Amino acid sequence: MNSKYNILEVANTHGGDLSYLKKLISEFSHFDGLGMKFQPFYYDEISTPDYEWYNVYKELYFTKTEWREIIRLASETKDIWIDVSNNYSVEIISENYSSIKGIKFQASVLGNKILINKLSELDLSDIIIILNIASLSLNEIDKYLNSITNSL
Repeated sequence: MNSKYNILEVANTHGGDLSYLKKLISEFSHFDGLGMKFQPFYYDEISTPDYEWYNVYKELYFTKTEWREIIRLASETKDIWIDVSNNYSVEIISENYSSIKGIKFQASVLGNKILINKLSELDLSDIIIILNIASLSLNEIDKYLNSITNSL
């Protein structure tokens, strides 16, 4: 039995270039048994226009149609994982539900009740959920784990 499972963290290496991302997905298509994790976000949900990185976030943004295409292409050879960061990422999960293997919560969003409530509207019974617990105390981990388990 193989107990190892690897997830390719694409993050924002694409720099907002859809054709580069498609090429990257194709280059990894011959690796079997892997997940591929993406970070869909909407720039106005993670930043304000006066923030110095706002324009970078705008450049990294993909539309829902583009995400559908990205997820379809990647799901041909990989399990799809989504980093949950805001309502937009929940919408991407909802619209591509049948292709999503799992979702990951960053430590920074574990206490985001609005995000948790939005996710609770979805049936996540077939979705694997992982939590980034970096820098959290055991008490905080327990609190967030119970909150998410009871909500979702």
